[in-house]
Amino acid sequence: MQIPSNNPDPFIRSMTEKGETVRELFLVHIKAATKKGSLKVMLGDGTVSDQESFDPSHVRQFYHCILRNLLNWKSEGVSVTIDQDLRRIFIKLETKEDNYLLSCNMSLQYHSLLFYKLDHRVIEIQKELSEITDKIKELQGKTTPQSDGIIKETLRQKGFENMDHQKLFEIFFEHDDLTQELVKSLNSSQSEITRLNKRRDDLFKTLDSMLIEIYHTT
Repeated sequence: MQIPSNNPDPFIRSMTEKGETVRELFLVHIKAATKKGSLKVMLGDGTVSDQESFDPSHVRQFYHCILRNLLNWKSEGVSVTIDQDLRRIFIKLETKEDNYLLSCNMSLQYHSLLFYKLDHRVIEIQKELSEITDKIKELQGKTTPQSDGIIKETLRQKGFENMDHQKLFEIFFEHDDLTQELVKSLNSSQSEITRLNKRRDDLFKTLDSMLIEIYHTT
């Protein structure tokens, strides 16, 4: 049975009254725990934005305080669920009173939004990422013809010219040293792209480290 209830049973009626008192007290304390503060953040395009956020750790402290004071109630502690940007922090408690098993749920649902810290490096990194992306595209456009040229020249030097694919396959299979030489030459031509890809990955990691979460109650 869920309370509040219109059941005339004295015990149920008493639980309804106490449940309403608990609900009112919970609202008072959860509003205090989710009091917002102002801060400045940065959007992806570098625009500075004023936001408000609360600290979820204050909600956890409030829940832990409840659990410490309800010694006769069983609980698995504070739980958190995450569904994309939606968060839910809650506790479940239960105790036995005469022939009744009493259960209580306290929950707060809120949203988590990502912004960048207020740091000029965000713009600098994004600019470099754009330049790297353009450079990689440019190099990739040149790489295929260069790779074909490297393969043809290496085969020509080894005396393997104008052969069909089946014959080339047999040559590569029988001459492991030739295969290794081609791989080494091709890797050398790809070294700049490899370096740029690594630099790009490092920059993305740096950007990720500059993200902060802003919390809004629903």
